[in-house]
Amino acid sequence: MAISVIGRQEHWPDQINAVGAVRRIYFHTLYVLWNDETLTQFKEWHYFGTSPSDPGKAPTTADPVFTHTYIQLPSDFELLGTEANAYFYEMGLMAGEKRENIGQ
Repeated sequence: MAISVIGRQEHWPDQINAVGAVRRIYFHTLYVLWNDETLTQFKEWHYFGTSPSDPGKAPTTADPVFTHTYIQLPSDFELLGTEANAYFYEMGLMAGEKRENIGQ
């Protein structure tokens, strides 16, 4: 079955924590996906390091929810400082999609 990502309807960058020499990226996203076999569009929530039960992080739709561990980036990224946070979130999205086979 071939599933592809059409887009992200909602994306919530929750936090970035520096832990020792790494950065941990936490976020949740509502993906709009396409099934090539059934020719149908569907949606799924994916939570990375956070939970739908965390305050303020409940899904805004009734679509299925999947939880995963946070995304962790290596030590040299800490040299970039907080001005790189938008890039960290984008890399976190890319890494999470690959690791969890979202849209693969």
